[in-house]
Amino acid sequence: MTKPFDPEELLARIRAVLRRTRPSVSRICLGAVTIDFLNKQDLRGKRPVSFTHREFELLSYLAERRDVVVHRDELLRAVWGYLEPEVVTRTVDFAIARLRRKVELDRHRPQFIRTAHGDGYCLTGVTEEVATGPAATRFATS
Repeated sequence: MTKPFDPEELLARIRAVLRRTRPSVSRICLGAVTIDFLNKQDLRGKRPVSFTHREFELLSYLAERRDVVVHRDELLRAVWGYLEPEVVTRTVDFAIARLRRKVELDRHRPQFIRTAHGDGYCLTGVTEEVATGPAATRFATS
């Protein structure tokens, strides 16, 4: 960062680095797709699926808040690092569309990444989740 800098920007960058280094959900299964956030691996059955770094971050953020609607502004701040929440962009929508092509069986009738029209997105249908930290031995199914 160059000086002078805004303290809010410094905090946002620190949070982004911490978020990338320590996911609180280590693995999820969305139907036939298994996503391992710790090892950055993803499989559909036994075949690898290629996710970008940003797609991993987006899925990890949604997995940490599964079954809860996450607003676009929150995703822009947390995953993309935007400081201005009133930014008008379709970045989140395009990223979700790319994820749906990789995860959903029918992207026009999504089963896992659902749209809350006018608000944001919700990750549902997670069949297995392995948490890290104190609850590392907990397996949750839904």
